[in-house]
Amino acid sequence: MKKEFFGMSPLGKDKKLLISKLWRRVGKVNHQYFSLYNSNNKIFDPRYIPDDLYYGTIDPYFNRALDCAAMDDKNLYDLYFPDAPQPLTIARKINGNYQDKEYRLIDEEEFIRKCENAGRVILKMSIYSDGGHGVAFWDVKMGDSKMRQLLSELGDNVIAQEIIKQHEQIAKLHPSSINSIRILTLNWHNEIRVLSSIIRMGANGNNVDNGHAGGIFVGIEPNGRLKSTAYTYMTGQRFWNEHPTTHAKFSDCTIPNFEQCKDLVKNLAPRFARVSRLTSWDLSVDVEGNPVLIEVNLAYGGLFFHQITNGPVFGDLTEDIINEVIKK
Repeated sequence: MKKEFFGMSPLGKDKKLLISKLWRRVGKVNHQYFSLYNSNNKIFDPRYIPDDLYYGTIDPYFNRALDCAAMDDKNLYDLYFPDAPQPLTIARKINGNYQDKEYRLIDEEEFIRKCENAGRVILKMSIYSDGGHGVAFWDVKMGDSKMRQLLSELGDNVIAQEIIKQHEQIAKLHPSSINSIRILTLNWHNEIRVLSSIIRMGANGNNVDNGHAGGIFVGIEPNGRLKSTAYTYMTGQRFWNEHPTTHAKFSDCTIPNFEQCKDLVKNLAPRFARVSRLTSWDLSVDVEGNPVLIEVNLAYGGLFFHQITNGPVFGDLTEDIINEVIKK
């Protein structure tokens, strides 16, 4: 599908030579990825990372996937990030045990009562959730029976949180969804680098922003201003200049306090140095302009949306990373 939308065409000999020169230590690479990612460029760039090499070699080099899977639990965020702004935790379900915000045991009735007192909550599977899977919204008007149904459907590991009130600059893109900022960081030779940033938005009135639900994404400039072209994840379809549902103009939006957003994840990233050095962070910005941490993806956090919007994900580090990863 992406091939059709981007109008990929075979590479000429001159471009294949540029690829071969840069990637000589790797050997044969799949040229279709270079055709895909260069589809937006007037100037050809051989530094794009092929998806198969990224997920099969580079991500496993920087991240210990099994350790990451064991640690990647939203119910542990209050322990990992006690000093970071996050959505308020209402209650939890950990391995089938109901707990309050402070990890004290409660029963299901108390869990529901706390959610009723909050009025409206977002329920998330705390582990093994991706692409918007395992997320549900509940308010007190839906009643106890609906909450019990959701808790059963979401399984034994769930977190109930207060719903973020996002800044108007972000909300105007698609008000019915929480539009999340994805920042990719690399712990490279004792320095945390921000490699790429995008924002994901809902579409068609959906209350989630993920691509599997029809959401779209657009790149963010280093100064926080959105770029002018958005894409869908599932098909690669382009949307020029404005949101297809709300008609908000992308380049009119600047992420409030974007430097603070980047500083937040750069300060948090060293906490996972043992297991994750190539880390994806999801944030929002609240109504007062404060960055809010939503989620961290310690491994396999996604590549396509970064490279199709912002260019080669490692930029000028590409050759150094190729040499180090292939050597070791």
